Amino acid sequence: FEACLGGTTDAAECAEFDSNDDGQISILDFSPVLARYQRFEACFGADLSALACMDSDYDGDGSVTIIDWSLLLPKVQDFLSCFGASGL
Repeated sequence: FEACLGGTTDAAECAEFDSNDDGQISILDFSPVLARYQRFEACFGADLSALACMDSDYDGDGSVTIIDWSLLLPKVQDFLSCFGASGL
């Protein structure tokens, strides 16, 4: 998100974050990233008998742990580096 703010990062690196396909990374695209982060927080420490948490198990080990956070955080940071990019 930060790297793409103002278009400072190659648009190809930011295109995956354009969730509404409008050619720009804006606050509208932040909602899916924020939802993923909030879902992770709610599921941290859960076993996956709670089906709502299955998509927060990024390493596939059957529980939501700090390992999953380490896999999620780079995606959030990547999105933040792309915020403000256009021409995607």
